[in-house]
Amino acid sequence: DRLLLLTGAFSDWDNFRYEMAYEKLQKYLKLGNPPKDIVAYKMALEYVLKGKQLLKEGDERQNTNKDLGQAPFLVYDLLWNAERKARAERYADAVARLYRAEEMYAQFALLRIGIFTSNVDMEKLASLPEQRRSYYEKRRNEKGIVQIGLQDSYDLLAELDHPVGHIWQEYRSKLMDLLIIRNYSILAHGVNPVSK
Repeated sequence: DRLLLLTGAFSDWDNFRYEMAYEKLQKYLKLGNPPKDIVAYKMALEYVLKGKQLLKEGDERQNTNKDLGQAPFLVYDLLWNAERKARAERYADAVARLYRAEEMYAQFALLRIGIFTSNVDMEKLASLPEQRRSYYEKRRNEKGIVQIGLQDSYDLLAELDHPVGHIWQEYRSKLMDLLIIRNYSILAHGVNPVSK
């Protein structure tokens, strides 16, 4: 019963059902004498859940530096998930997870400076040249909300002189070449398989 509970927790975790995984881990720990690494997994899952909550709530709450510092653990969790998929030779799945991890990292970097990619406060872009502000203004959806994706997020970080944005600029062409593979994969916008 204990092993079923534990394997169920890891199965839920691997399939992004973080809340269910956490609940099962808590039940497992309450049964007594858990190995230290299982206690560590529970703590890691708390960070993952915190990151998920930050992305959901974005600018609707006041975030502490501690919250924002722990939140990117969700990105690393996606990277480890991608590694598991690659080891299982599920390369399209791995690439989809890598893409989301890359996008999510930019979201957390922008969130640390008070910009939520699902609802960009244009006042936070006041330091940008008019042409660039106008570019982001055109990202306004039918509800009047400015939303930006992966490329725009990293470009904005670069324009705001953020260190992550500088790294994006340095490797942009290589990353864009890799993104083409993802974009034409069957799990994105195309029909191509993804090879090892």
